[in-house]
Amino acid sequence: MYYFIRWKHTKHGYAPDIPEGTSFHMLADSGRACDGAEFALFKWDLPDGHEKSRSVRQVSDELVELLHSAEDYPPALALTREDLKSDESRSTIEFSKRLAERLTFYLQEQAHSPFFLAKAKKTELGYKHAGGYYWIVGYKDKSILWVSGDYIVYRSPLDDFEIDASEVELRFHCSI
Repeated sequence: MYYFIRWKHTKHGYAPDIPEGTSFHMLADSGRACDGAEFALFKWDLPDGHEKSRSVRQVSDELVELLHSAEDYPPALALTREDLKSDESRSTIEFSKRLAERLTFYLQEQAHSPFFLAKAKKTELGYKHAGGYYWIVGYKDKSILWVSGDYIVYRSPLDDFEIDASEVELRFHCSI
């Protein structure tokens, strides 16, 4: 399920305030915890017997539907995450509104977007593997912008993918 979870400070830095040893996946945040952000959006399975606390707040049903859809279309979640990187929303209500707005935008624009899947030629340990297909979402500063499996936008050289440069120029209205 999806939750807003408060950050806690540990001896190793900041971590979500959930029981140790449970796995989680951060989907979006309103800035870094060390810069004052108090929470982030996580996908996390609430363990049996664990009671919700003030640190864990379930997202709205509307946002759940948008997040389910965005997980099926990774560019929507990755680009929303990118858009909200420096969002200074300090409440989950404000942040939810911005999340819903951006997710809706990218999901609605999907039919008209230039994004496409391309096969990776090179491996980056933990991020991409040769032979895998990744969403290409842009071209900037001589780099391909692509979406990882954990919904983060990364940059790599054009030759890291099996991509024709003319296709990139056509789709993203750029010059290579």
